[in-house]
Amino acid sequence: MLRLGLTFITACSFFFVLTLQSALTGALAAGPETHTPSGLPVPRFVALKNNKTYGRVGPSFDYPVRYEFHRKHLPLRVIAETPDNVWRKVEDFEGKTMWIHRSQLVNADMVMIIGSDAVALRADGRDNAAIRAMTEPGVLAKIEQCDQNWCRVTIDRFRGWLPVTSLWGVNP
Repeated sequence: MLRLGLTFITACSFFFVLTLQSALTGALAAGPETHTPSGLPVPRFVALKNNKTYGRVGPSFDYPVRYEFHRKHLPLRVIAETPDNVWRKVEDFEGKTMWIHRSQLVNADMVMIIGSDAVALRADGRDNAAIRAMTEPGVLAKIEQCDQNWCRVTIDRFRGWLPVTSLWGVNP
């Protein structure tokens, strides 16, 4: 009888652990966190508002500057926000993290071409589509639209499609 009771308790415990694990997995797979001070999802992409922006060690002007950016429209990924909704912890394309005041950031509509090789700007979102131009890593492009694998962008006077895997500033 005691053995049956322990087996029943063990089975109930196992069921509870599976239920808890399923709930946690579902919560993590649900997507970006939206219960943030700004009400916006985290992570998300933003871009630098100005040609000169400071990235700090912590979320205050009292913290020292860690990085100095000199590139307007550079995309960054917001990975955290302060409870007062003033500072954003961001990550750049190299994985460096820092804090930037929200006034120095704008909604992202820019991406940066990443990788070590030139990428073909194509006439449509297919690997065999006509090549309109070759783009170099580090070039910034304005996003027009994206699907699962391709983004339509504008670079100077050129317009075409780039694979999502070659872009920093858009979630694949």
